[in-house]
Amino acid sequence: MLGKLLKHDFKALFKYWWIAAIISLGLGVAAGFSIPIAISDNNIPPILRASTIIAIFVAIMGIGVFSAFSVVMIFIRFYKNLFTDEGYLTFTLPVKRASILNSKLISAVLFTIATTFIIFAAILTALLIGFSKDIFTVRFLNEIHDSVLEIYSHTGAYIYIYIIAAVLLYISITTISTLFLFNCITFASTITKKARVITAIAIYYVANSVFTSIFQILFVFSGSYISDKMDTLSENMYNPITSLILLCVFVFTVFIIGILYTIEYYMLDRKLNLL
Repeated sequence: MLGKLLKHDFKALFKYWWIAAIISLGLGVAAGFSIPIAISDNNIPPILRASTIIAIFVAIMGIGVFSAFSVVMIFIRFYKNLFTDEGYLTFTLPVKRASILNSKLISAVLFTIATTFIIFAAILTALLIGFSKDIFTVRFLNEIHDSVLEIYSHTGAYIYIYIIAAVLLYISITTISTLFLFNCITFASTITKKARVITAIAIYYVANSVFTSIFQILFVFSGSYISDKMDTLSENMYNPITSLILLCVFVFTVFIIGILYTIEYYMLDRKLNLL
């Protein structure tokens, strides 16, 4: 049944997302062709130069709007499918309560990751086209090659651990962000029947501000402490200790995911039992 729920959620999210994704990639291409004109030292007509600068600005804004659109689309889907009239049908489906949450979570995380990939692709396309004369040269490619070799000389095989850790941390942090907003929407929908969206936004803003401040303080103090300790390590121990720290951070994020998931499941379970 989870597969059917995922298929339904993917179809609903993909309906408009792919159009916005293509537009974002197109804006990346447009920005790429505008960059050489905007930064050219040649005698470019002022109107043409101004037009290319505006085009680059519009492209940047458009890519940013795509990011916001994706987030809003995901959570509007979550809200409408569970806490509007459509929710009555969702809650009466003969499926496990966890399946409903899992479907929403998996689809939201995957679409968020896909959105990040499209944004990265659009920006990279703009840079590759806009600075192609500087990028696609033997000198630049040699500098990239030398930089990679230098990094590898300091990390060795640990570079693969760092890459895997970065991917896992990105996925876990994305999952935390998704569950956090799910919690805010669900909590707002259980405590009020009016202005649920505004209430959810207010709860999210206050809670996010509090937790962000707490984590920033923890990051500053722990980062300073770890930095002092790392300075005393021998070069041979630097990579193993760094890998261990990344593992601990990942385990911590998984723990947070477990807490947020349990809270969200409990609230949805309560919502289902009240129907």
